[in-house]
Amino acid sequence: MGDLNECGARRLYEVSRDHYAPALVAFAVRWLDDLAAQPDSVALCLGRDGIAPFVAARRLLRLASPRFRAVHPWRVQLAYLSRPLAAGATAQAEQAALLDRYLRALGAERGRPLVLVDVGVHGSIQDCLQQVYPGREVRGHYLVLRRRAGDRNGERKWGFLADLDVIPRPERDHPPSWPPPPGWDLGGVLRRGDPLFLQRRSIHLLEDLWNGVGAVAQTFRVSRGDGRVGVVRGQPCEGPDLPPVLPIPQADWRRLKRAALWGVADGVARGRRLDGAAPGLAAWFRELATPTPVDAYLTDALVRRDRH
Repeated sequence: MGDLNECGARRLYEVSRDHYAPALVAFAVRWLDDLAAQPDSVALCLGRDGIAPFVAARRLLRLASPRFRAVHPWRVQLAYLSRPLAAGATAQAEQAALLDRYLRALGAERGRPLVLVDVGVHGSIQDCLQQVYPGREVRGHYLVLRRRAGDRNGERKWGFLADLDVIPRPERDHPPSWPPPPGWDLGGVLRRGDPLFLQRRSIHLLEDLWNGVGAVAQTFRVSRGDGRVGVVRGQPCEGPDLPPVLPIPQADWRRLKRAALWGVADGVARGRRLDGAAPGLAAWFRELATPTPVDAYLTDALVRRDRH
């Protein structure tokens, strides 16, 4: 197990450095430029899935400061907001007040435009925040986006690796034209990117491999000392799709998680190409259909089991 864990940490570090980091740099360029266009706006990388984009962007701001001189690092924050917390804020005024105090502590004072950064899928946290702040501008940049039909906030959401417009299927069993438009097999029309990243397994890989050692935010917490609002996070590696017992020792699990983020940070420093895409990342995802023993170890240890 020791040798396999050593090989796994090295492999995940290299994949993160050579394949994921270039994609994150190109992704960061898009939303950092959006941030620069509105000097009052604040970017919230939604933890825990947003931790890798946060690491990449903060490192990029430091290493390519002339390119992003209009964006001070304090305007890029890691915000531990989960779907339950955001939804709770739409239902209860008390929770909305706690959410507002939490965002203010991050520098996102009331009225500042918000730029949300996340792995994504539908952008539901953005929808909740827009409901809590109906007059506030909230925009979302996602690695993967399935834009629901009739999404009122859909034109303020963008996907990078894949951006799909979900459309209602016609009553007949075949698409209205042949060949069908890209992404039709996934229930829509592809605006951008590679439909590979819209597959359930790909989304699980993006969410689970690079989300750090933390856990999902469960509730808000008010400090007794200064009244500062923070969040309470659950136990790591437990959730509806994950077993309560790790398949490997927790120390090894944490080591793999840290290797992934170190690879992202070093990959940004090594390359810093601002026009990159994700061909290497897509190629690795495809290789996982028939994984090597080391890759199988990584996915077994870190990625949730698909219930479907």
